Parts: sequence; structure tokens; C-alpha cells
Amino acid sequence: MPLKFDDYAHACVISLTGDFVGADTAQVRAAVDERLMSRRAVNFVIDFEPSHFISSEGLETLLAIRRQCEERRGQVKLAGLDESCRKILEITRLDRHFECHPDLQTAMK
Repeated sequence: MPLKFDDYAHACVISLTGDFVGADTAQVRAAVDERLMSRRAVNFVIDFEPSHFISSEGLETLLAIRRQCEERRGQVKLAGLDESCRKILEITRLDRHFECHPDLQTAMK
């Protein structure tokens, strides 16, 4: 199942379909790059609801996206992280670098 990208006024919601690993990280990075370059979005919300794992490649992708967005005065919010994904962010101390929300609706406010 392909990733889902919903574009709103200067924001994009990226809905993952499983763990944030491998080809999904490359697809997310390409989609973010394209939206930033075309100035369609500077803010991103990544919905982790169906995810139970974030690989090191996924963590690197999150940091790269965050850096790109901040350079353009945008931000990245994470939504729907389960216990294991939250733990991965805590262990790597990346939880301090992202605004995390319990669900997509809260992140969109």
C-alpha cells in the first residue's frame, strides 16, 4: 500500500502505512523535497499511527526533513506514535527535537 500525501495550505500530512523503514523513508524524503522546492508546503505532519518501528534510516530522514523545514521557517510534527516508536525517539533523544501529538487531529490544530 503506497504512502498517502494530503496537501493543505502550506502543510502536508504524510500518512505512513507501516514501519518507517527502507523505501518508505526514501519516498517521504523525495515528497518533502519536491514540496519544499515548489513551495507547496513548509510544514509537515507525519502520521505514525500504523507504525511500530523507526529504523536508523527513518531517524536520519526525520532529522533531514526537520532541518530543511526549519531553514524555510517551517516545522515537522509527529502524530500517533505508539509506545515502541516513542521509546525509540526517547532513547535517541530525538523526542526533544519534534513536537509529538497523540493523534493526527491534535497535530493539525
